[in-house]
Amino acid sequence: MWDVAIVGARVAGSVCASLLGDRGHSVLLVDAARFPSDTTSTHFFRGAGLGSVLDRLGILERALALGAPPLDRQYVFHGDDPNPAVEEAQDPGFLGSCLSVRRLALDAVLLERARTAGVGVWDGTPARGLVRDATGRVVGLTVQRDGATEEVQARVVIGADGRGSAVARWVNAYRESRHRPHGRGRMIR
Repeated sequence: MWDVAIVGARVAGSVCASLLGDRGHSVLLVDAARFPSDTTSTHFFRGAGLGSVLDRLGILERALALGAPPLDRQYVFHGDDPNPAVEEAQDPGFLGSCLSVRRLALDAVLLERARTAGVGVWDGTPARGLVRDATGRVVGLTVQRDGATEEVQARVVIGADGRGSAVARWVNAYRESRHRPHGRGRMIR
């Protein structure tokens, strides 16, 4: 029996697991991916956002040592104007800049941090469904581990499995739909 089972071991899942593990909770982190593995996702993080979280976890220096270039400005294109407006970085926080960190390296640092907090990490272990008690309350999850289906009991299950979250689907979570027009990027030479 785990206190918490988290589906998704990348940024959100690893950070959540580390914070809960630091507080003495028994935490299991499961992910279908085998680590190290890259992912199609952003490499951009705000200094006031993930930068401050990495500092809180005591791993900011390790993340900076990965060679993340400090981003202290951004180039924004408005309308059809081919010339960008140069603006300050978005939410640079105490770092004074944002970061661009390769996910392959960052995910490895975050998973190592989770392990030091006593978190169990089962990579290569896809979650297949939720376990419910007779009242319908979620009491764990079903995973595919080493070729066999296994039930994991947990007091709390957290879905940190991204935009297309299977956990959210399984609990029929409310999904707010927001539409914002997409910006455009352009290479500056």
